[in-house]
Amino acid sequence: MTYCVAIAAFNAGETIADTLDSVLRQSVPPAEVWVVDDGSTDATAAIAERFGSPVHVIRQRNAGQAIAYNKAIEASVAPIIALVDADDVWLPQKMKLQLEALARLQAMSIVFTLHRTFRHGSDPDQS
Repeated sequence: MTYCVAIAAFNAGETIADTLDSVLRQSVPPAEVWVVDDGSTDATAAIAERFGSPVHVIRQRNAGQAIAYNKAIEASVAPIIALVDADDVWLPQKMKLQLEALARLQAMSIVFTLHRTFRHGSDPDQS
């Protein structure tokens, strides 16, 4: 299944590279990734642009996370859209498992997962 990843980012210069690395290293990689830089005053957009294809960056004035996600969704041509915050990371099998669930249970139109909270530089099991 083809899917797109939408990322709303505001001043995420410290985290966006880790987020994009985790998205692009999925066992089932995305067809496209749309990062909407929501008026950042740091290097968020420049860092995302360095990734090249399939990452695309849209810059806009700060309008809020929901509007940024909607802009990314509108830009996508993929039939499935995965949302990820600009300070989150995915385990490598995340999308494979979610795509399998969508295929297996065709009546579903949304899939979500459990998550683990962590702090940058700390042990994820201790947060």
